[in-house]
Amino acid sequence: MGSVNYDSSRYDEAKNKYDELAKKYSGIAGDKLARSTGSNIAETAGKSAVNTSTAAARSAGLNKAQAALAGMGAGSKAASDNYSTGVNYALNKQQNQLANAQKNVEQAAAIDKAKYEGKIKSKTGDMGAASGALAGIAGLIGAAIASDEELKTIYPDMGDDILNAFRNIRSVEFNYTPEAIEEAKTEILPGVDNDEHIGVIAQDVEKVFPETVEDNGSGHKLVDTKELTMANTAAIAELARQLKELKEKV
Repeated sequence: MGSVNYDSSRYDEAKNKYDELAKKYSGIAGDKLARSTGSNIAETAGKSAVNTSTAAARSAGLNKAQAALAGMGAGSKAASDNYSTGVNYALNKQQNQLANAQKNVEQAAAIDKAKYEGKIKSKTGDMGAASGALAGIAGLIGAAIASDEELKTIYPDMGDDILNAFRNIRSVEFNYTPEAIEEAKTEILPGVDNDEHIGVIAQDVEKVFPETVEDNGSGHKLVDTKELTMANTAAIAELARQLKELKEKV
């Protein structure tokens, strides 16, 4: 039997990203970043409050000096109120990013392991075990799904219902935002890149096919393309049936 090398490239990449974040956010470094974010939020809130309060004071008939004092007081209070909020927001975001990065490491390790075990079992002729290993990959990165009629309880055709569902889903051209590309470094966001795409919006899909949409654990929605592809196929089949009926009536 030829040798099979263990490919840990997915794990290595995910682990490096986690280590970079851990170093960035550990100890004093993380606290400094959080305080910096808090200061920026406080400064923005303070400036806004100064401008709003000063303008209101002038409109109320106060002179420039009185309006300036009112603005300074409002700005100071707004900055103070928002500083701790900003720091806590930054610290929570750091923890969420680290948690998501850790999930990515675990997922990458599972994929590398499943691929390796699949190759080993294939080499030894143990195809049953190989199938089990490859099924692990299917659950993680997408693959074929069981569709044999003998395995299913068949319900009546959906007919126009499935076509009406698709009418509520927008078809769009889009690019992922710079923020999305940055977040993909620490979140589970498959498919995010710099290219232009054609597709759909998860929120639209969720309204009509909720079983095809899931949360990535960080508040962003993912579309299960396997499930949605099957729904697409069912809709095309229904269109083909209706077209055939129309032709027969002509």
